[in-house]
Amino acid sequence: MSLLDGIRNKVANAKFEFSKHATDRILSRNILVQEVREAIGSGEIIEDYPDDKYDPSCLILGFTRARRPLHVQCSHPSRPLIKIITVYEPDPVSREENIVEKRVTYTLEMNGRLFVVENVPARVDLETGEQFFSPETVERLQEIIRGQEKPIRFLETPVFDYAA
Repeated sequence: MSLLDGIRNKVANAKFEFSKHATDRILSRNILVQEVREAIGSGEIIEDYPDDKYDPSCLILGFTRARRPLHVQCSHPSRPLIKIITVYEPDPVSREENIVEKRVTYTLEMNGRLFVVENVPARVDLETGEQFFSPETVERLQEIIRGQEKPIRFLETPVFDYAA
């Protein structure tokens, strides 16, 4: 069985799950879970990452029934569940040209607390939404969060119960 056939088989049998990053991306980009299934079902592996950070993964370019192109990065089928790492619509602009410097809002949930830091300098990949921070920026974030600096303001944030 080929790598792609193994992935398709697991997805067809609901043996897959989404990373937090992928979940954030499909929600923010209005991508349906069914569209991810369709893209994997019709797609081809365009890049393989056998030495990826945690486990081998690959990038699939596929199309939904409505002909929407999607890139889906997922784990190899050697795991019990396919891990969907990220999902996005490919952009014809090259990746290097698609990274811009901008100010972002950095959020972190840690030890039951939500931290929000505004106006953080970052390089942002407009294709994937991934944010990259310089070592100096990460050190400053550590000072702010671990040093318990006094916040400039407080936010009221809605909290939902998934089981409700």
